[in-house]
Amino acid sequence: MERDTFKATAQYDDWKGNVAADNSDFRNFSDFLRDKGNLPEGQIVKGISFYSAEHFLKIDALITDEEYGLSQIPVELTIEEFFKCFKRFALKISRHGELDGQELEYHNTPR
Repeated sequence: MERDTFKATAQYDDWKGNVAADNSDFRNFSDFLRDKGNLPEGQIVKGISFYSAEHFLKIDALITDEEYGLSQIPVELTIEEFFKCFKRFALKISRHGELDGQELEYHNTPR
């Protein structure tokens, strides 16, 4: 059994923030796993881990069922396939997380 904190980190964490996503209307992440035979009936996707570096991509699904509890499985798909699993995908990061969760007021200055 392994332990891990469900929180995004990188080597230096120069940029930190949060993400939100909506399932695709056509083929969501669970559908992709079912099509590949990685998500049997009765199992539910509880979380997704996405890590990208230069020439490297690691995607894991955290799945649960009544028999085994929480499990982590690797998922083989491209970045394009990953983002097609979502209708909308929003990412907001700020330098060292300085703006995370803050209500901001700013000017839209043309550059």
